[in-house]
Amino acid sequence: MAESDLTTASPSIALPALSADASQIAQIESTISLTDRAAISVYGDKAQQAVTDFADRILSQVRNKDVGEAGKLLTGILVKAKNLDPAALKDKGFLGGLFGSLEARLVKFREQFQDVAGQIDRIGLQLDQHKDTLRRDIAILDDLYAQTQQSILKLDAYVQAGKAATQKFRDQELPRLQAAATGADANAGALAAQAYQDAVQAVDRLEKRVFYLQQARQLGIQQLPQIRIIQSGDETLIENLQATSNLTVPAWKQKMLILLGLSQQ
Repeated sequence: MAESDLTTASPSIALPALSADASQIAQIESTISLTDRAAISVYGDKAQQAVTDFADRILSQVRNKDVGEAGKLLTGILVKAKNLDPAALKDKGFLGGLFGSLEARLVKFREQFQDVAGQIDRIGLQLDQHKDTLRRDIAILDDLYAQTQQSILKLDAYVQAGKAATQKFRDQELPRLQAAATGADANAGALAAQAYQDAVQAVDRLEKRVFYLQQARQLGIQQLPQIRIIQSGDETLIENLQATSNLTVPAWKQKMLILLGLSQQ
């Protein structure tokens, strides 16, 4: 596989070198026949379809991802935490004493804190579920990455075999058929000429099929960095969810508890 094919997909992500096995290329090449018009018209079709199928699976994986819901949950935690105002415990002076003692405000604030803390804990459980889903998505995309690589290798084998076959046909088979058509008598010459024209058309069609397979291979190569980009986004979101669950929420609870303890004293 040409080096340029590997670098045009994404300049910022290094892709592994993908090159089909030589024995597989030789085996595919041995099955190519200029007289099998039907086989040439669908040459490499299954390998091409496999790359397309994996592209559809990757797209489905992205389409079914509800990242927005996790963002809403994170926002919900911040909103609920901010709605619990520690200023309610501050001494409000003479007018504050008329409408409620510090003890009453303390009891009310404690009840509000317990209610908000409970709501945040429930949201935290939902965040944990999202983290589990994201971890599964990353594992699925790892499998898709490996399977896409294998499909690209199979497609590359058809590309290399097709190129080798067309070169051999042009160098050896077509000159032989052309010579046979030129040196034959009138009746035999017409049949030989038709055989030569059929061979020329077959080689042209095979070259077109190889060109289409090259385009499909390039699309497959471009999928690889896209998979990593999607996984990177999932990993970043997991880190944010973990930071909220393990740092932000515990720090907020600790602050509230200290505030309640000081107010009671």
